[in-house]
Amino acid sequence: MAPVTPRFSHANLVAQHGTIVSASSSQSALPPSFVRTPLRSQVWRSAIGQASAWLLADLVEAGEVGFACILDHNLSPAGTATLEANDTDEWSGPPFSCPLVGDDEKRLVFFEPASYRYWRVVLSDPANADGFLEVGVLWLGTYFEPSRSHQHGYRETTRPLTVRAEAEEGAGFWDLRPRARGWELSFGGLRPADKAAFDALHDATELFLALDPLNAPTRTLYGHLTDPIDFQMRVGDGGERWQATLSFEEALG
Repeated sequence: MAPVTPRFSHANLVAQHGTIVSASSSQSALPPSFVRTPLRSQVWRSAIGQASAWLLADLVEAGEVGFACILDHNLSPAGTATLEANDTDEWSGPPFSCPLVGDDEKRLVFFEPASYRYWRVVLSDPANADGFLEVGVLWLGTYFEPSRSHQHGYRETTRPLTVRAEAEEGAGFWDLRPRARGWELSFGGLRPADKAAFDALHDATELFLALDPLNAPTRTLYGHLTDPIDFQMRVGDGGERWQATLSFEEALG
């Protein structure tokens, strides 16, 4: 089994200012621009009766990508998603192509970073029972992997979101909501470059955390930091070293 070292991706090129997203087709109320937002509940949806479709991100200039993901798709288990890239908007034989793999929530891939202007996700799902294809979030970015893995595994928590409310007459009722899962990870012996990379996570509204990208890539989570990362400096024979503890919670909507 490969070593368990998590990966983080916190900057989505699709969401950056100037990126233009188009699609092979769409429904008027669910345009392709919706995949640029961090909200999972806003989805792009193809026209009815489409068994195949594509989403195209024009970054305006070449952008480096080493991690790609589509989140909240409706592909069936037999459906496929392929990531393509090119310097021009020409797709007869793109120089970059690789499949996205995953589960019924997300399809993703980590790869050696490549730099292109145009990035396209091609979806194909003849067995899809919905009669259309949809994606909630399209993510194209780089990732960082700290020089050391987290210490002693990690801590997993669950935060209930269901609340009790009262009507005007005083009758109580429950507003049933899902539970949000959370994770706490601690890292020790980090070099200054690691600390700088962790500190950059504070700039993100949402980010991806891959707990075990080589052995279990579908254990990749989408969410946000719940608190600022706690940094503590340790001085040893190797010079400046840092302890870092972060708390992460999945985004549900």
